[in-house]
Amino acid sequence: MVLIEDDDGIRELLMMRLKREGHKVVAEASTREQALKIAASLIAGEVIADVVVVDGNLSKGRNDCAEGAEIVQRLRENIDRLGPIAIYGMSGMGEVIGVDENIPKGNGRKLLKLISELPQSRHTEAA
Repeated sequence: MVLIEDDDGIRELLMMRLKREGHKVVAEASTREQALKIAASLIAGEVIADVVVVDGNLSKGRNDCAEGAEIVQRLRENIDRLGPIAIYGMSGMGEVIGVDENIPKGNGRKLLKLISELPQSRHTEAA
């Protein structure tokens, strides 16, 4: 699983909850630049994940979700290289275009529910 979230507190809380539930976060990012590098690593096969959670706004002062949508677009353009992947948007300001589902920012319960409905795969610690 990849977690892209600019708010350190929210990102750390989500990572704790995900780990406690047995999920494995293989990469994390807090900036647009880091997220683009992770997207490139996913596309190149250097990082393997089947769940990506993308914050819509990765820069202070942004509220249009364009940065998250940019990351999602890069992944979707290369979906044939990624294999089965679930992409969720998480933003307090609007919705991230192109994701499978948008989740209100910080709603770890909803995220865990969506992940639990996926086939067991690489997103768990046991895999």
